Amino acid sequence: MWLFTVASEITNCSAISRLLAPRATRSITSCSRSVRRSAAVPDSPLVWFEITPDNTTHLYIPKAEMGQGIHTALAQIAAEELAVDWEQLVVHQADLERGFAPLMLYTFGSNSVYSLYQPIREAAATLREMLRAEAARQLGQPLEELVAKSSTVQHIQTATVRLTYGEIVANHQGDWDAPEATLELKDAAKFRYIGQPMPRLDLPAKVLGQATYGYDVRVPDMLYGVMAHPPRYGATLRRALPNTASTMPGVVAVVIEDGFAGVVADRRSAARAALAHMTLEWEGGTTINQGELEQIVTVGESGGVVLQDEGDVTAGLRQGTSITAAYRTPLAAHAPLEPQAALAEVGPDRIMIHASEDVGLAFLEARCVLLQCLGHRALAVERVLDAESVRDFMEHRVFEEGIEGEVF
Repeated sequence: MWLFTVASEITNCSAISRLLAPRATRSITSCSRSVRRSAAVPDSPLVWFEITPDNTTHLYIPKAEMGQGIHTALAQIAAEELAVDWEQLVVHQADLERGFAPLMLYTFGSNSVYSLYQPIREAAATLREMLRAEAARQLGQPLEELVAKSSTVQHIQTATVRLTYGEIVANHQGDWDAPEATLELKDAAKFRYIGQPMPRLDLPAKVLGQATYGYDVRVPDMLYGVMAHPPRYGATLRRALPNTASTMPGVVAVVIEDGFAGVVADRRSAARAALAHMTLEWEGGTTINQGELEQIVTVGESGGVVLQDEGDVTAGLRQGTSITAAYRTPLAAHAPLEPQAALAEVGPDRIMIHASEDVGLAFLEARCVLLQCLGHRALAVERVLDAESVRDFMEHRVFEEGIEGEVF
């Protein structure tokens, strides 16, 4: 098994296909056309929820938890409407394999709770009514005499006549039917979780060092790799020579092909050391310096851009004291707060991508790249924790590089 765990800039996949599989004839462009780039909310609550016989409710959330607390906030919404016990709710990071539309995986603009508040409430209410209806059948009781409460469905007058959600699911046979009646959402005055200071679900694992980020993923028989990065933004590799890199301890392969250079080794440190011994010549790219950047973000003599112009400012200034001030905002530097990485686990029939990424569209493009480079293997994506980052959310080179370049 070959695995490569780094982030770098590479735009071709010939090196990947050369070492792993014949190049498929299907192109990225044709693949992209076949993908439905949709943000539609799933129709079935079973995409959002899974209830196991031990009475645990599993909630799958498509948005990435990056420390902003949205997994806890969205869990509060789900628990409220589904009437589950907080201690019996487990939140999972969802991905495309769960059944969510691709664009639902985007996490940006502080809109996760805003955009999913109503869909999650409706999905949870739908599942709650499905459980009530099935409990009525199993208990032989009128539906109107049963109430959902703390992960159980019980009789409104006789609390001992009850079934846990887990028992209902375990005894259910056949398909689940969605309720035909109009859903009745919970009155805000009766909220138990929404609006309350609930403990953060993601904090215990993070505080104890048990959380897994992209850089932390480990799998059996794993190899590490590094790729040559240009010294200037936009520069391309003109020439590369391996020198002694291929004979250094721990090195498995040195790949130089079509503007790409990289090293695979049994340790990350060995791969980096070998790359340092290669001759790399670059051309092109930007040559902008810090002084030019400062000039770009300085208003100068032109006076800048007028944002608002109302009334007679000149006349107003004559009547009072004039105060002049200059405010400067420097160029914002976008930088991740974690080492950016993705891992591709390649088997004979299946490829598993482990990545911390908050832009769901990257998953689609990664699928297309792998279809082109690696033939007809089945593809799955595991989305691991992503640290909050200040960067351009529409640029997801790390994920692309982690797919195209990490699997040699």
